[in-house]
Amino acid sequence: MVEEIREASMFSVQIDTTQEINVQDQCSIVVRYVTESVHERVISIVNCTSTTGKGMCDSVCDVFKKVGIDVSKCIGNATDGASNMQGQYNGFNTWLNTISPVQIHVWCYAHVLILVMGDVTKKAVEVITLFGVLNTCAVFLRESYLRFNVWREFRKLKYISVIGETRWWGKDRALTKVFGNFFIKSSDQEKRVIDFLYIDMLQTFHDISTSIKFNYDARYRAKALLDSLTSFEFILTVQLFLKVFEHTTPSSEYLQTTGMDILRACNMVQGIINELSKVDRNFDSIFQAATHFLELANSELGKRNLDIEVQTGLKEKKIRTNQLLER
Repeated sequence: MVEEIREASMFSVQIDTTQEINVQDQCSIVVRYVTESVHERVISIVNCTSTTGKGMCDSVCDVFKKVGIDVSKCIGNATDGASNMQGQYNGFNTWLNTISPVQIHVWCYAHVLILVMGDVTKKAVEVITLFGVLNTCAVFLRESYLRFNVWREFRKLKYISVIGETRWWGKDRALTKVFGNFFIKSSDQEKRVIDFLYIDMLQTFHDISTSIKFNYDARYRAKALLDSLTSFEFILTVQLFLKVFEHTTPSSEYLQTTGMDILRACNMVQGIINELSKVDRNFDSIFQAATHFLELANSELGKRNLDIEVQTGLKEKKIRTNQLLER
C-alpha cells in the first residue's frame, strides 16, 4: 500500500473519530490515491490522546512517519467540518497546511447531506411528530411480548424499525418499510399497498386498544398511536418525506462508495437541489398522493371489517374569537 502511494506521488487523507465501548476515542486514518484506479484505504486506527486540531495533526503525521509516507505529498484532507477540523487558527486543516501548504480542505459532502437531513427532520412540529410516532410504534410493540404477539399474528417475520439517533437514513428505512415508496396512482402500487406494514399496524393497535387482555395504559397508548397514524396531516407528511428521500437517499449512498466518480457526485448533488425545488413548487402532487393512498387504505380496512376510518382530508382549524376581532 505504501509503495503504491509513493508511486502515485500524491494523496489525500480522511480522518474521523468515534468512541469505542470503553469510552476511548478512536481515530480512523484513511488515504485516498490514484494509480490505474482510485483507491481508498485505511492506514491506521489510533487512540486519540488529544482532539485539538494540533493533536489530530500530530497523530496523523506520526502514523505517516512510521509507515514511511511523506506528509508533504498530501494535497487534500476531508473531515466532518467540526471546528477542531476546519478551524481557521487551530484546526487540523490549518496545522496540516504548515507541513503541506498545497493541500486543501474538503468538507465531506456525504456528511453535509446527513447534517442537512438531520436538521430538516428536527424542525417542523409535523415532521418531529411523524418520526416520533414511528419510533414510538416500534418501541411500544417491543416493550411487551403480549403486544408483540398481536403484531406477529399479521407479520410473522416483519418488524417495524426503531429509528437510531445517529443515522438519519434510519428514518428513511422506517418510513419506506411502513408506507413503501412515494405513492403514484397505478395498478402496481394499488396492489402493493397491502404488502407494506401500514394496514397491519392499524389493525394491531386497534386490536390492542379494544382488548380487555391489556391494561388501561397499554390500551390508551395504542389508541393514541392509532389516532396519529390515521390523521390526514400525518400521511401528508409521510408522502412529502417519501418524495424527499426518493432523491436524497441514493445520492447519500453513492457519496459513501469507494471509487466514486467526482463529476457524477457533483451532478447528483445539483440534481437533488433541482428536484427538491420542484417538490416545493408542486405540492399538489404530494396532496394527491396522500389522498389516493388513504382511499386505498380505507378500502382495505373495509375488506377486513375493521371499525377504523382514516381521514381523507385536512381538518378545518377553528379561529379564536380574538383572532377574528383582530382581522
